[in-house]
Amino acid sequence: MIPVKICGITRYEDAKLAIELGAWALGFVFYKKSPRYIDPDAVQEIIDQLKQDGLAAKEYVGVFVNPSSEELKNIFSKAGLTICQLHGTESPEFCHQLPWNVIKAFRLENDADVTECEKWGNLGWFLTDAAKKGEWGGTGELSDWELSGKLKLNSMNVPLLLSGGINIENIYEASQKISPWGFDLSSGVEDAPGIKSAEKLKSLFQLVRKIDYENA
Repeated sequence: MIPVKICGITRYEDAKLAIELGAWALGFVFYKKSPRYIDPDAVQEIIDQLKQDGLAAKEYVGVFVNPSSEELKNIFSKAGLTICQLHGTESPEFCHQLPWNVIKAFRLENDADVTECEKWGNLGWFLTDAAKKGEWGGTGELSDWELSGKLKLNSMNVPLLLSGGINIENIYEASQKISPWGFDLSSGVEDAPGIKSAEKLKSLFQLVRKIDYENA
């Protein structure tokens, strides 16, 4: 199945359902200004409860904006994360010195931004999000699919996660136009920031399985 990351998890029931439906990864936001912020202790509790129930995502992703290395070390050791997702102005050097797999988020506005991404070289994943001034992500606005497609072509060795306004109304079209490695959804499957909709999650994974079937 196409890898799908459900981001902005704040509740155990949402994490449980996402895994049961087939989510590749769960994302937890550690940027304190985000309405989806979650304390590391709460993440540890969610992951521990999943283990007790015999459930596990393949990956647990921590989402950060311009963190220090010490902050990352402390949160990763406490929360049981496996991937570091960076949404700020982190440099290629900072990303490559980290001991975890990295998802680097880019807010593409023009062709020059696409070329700039080449400086990050061979990271774990690239993620494209909407370019909204003053926001680091999670806006629910649509990312630039044309530029995302160019980044995918220019970075063949780095899998592309498409984010930014993806929902059950447009994920099929996005798959046909760009065919990214995977999708990252947050607001597109929510009733409110940090509160996922069971109905939207179920509809999403039905669509993903349809896309898989048609592409088989």
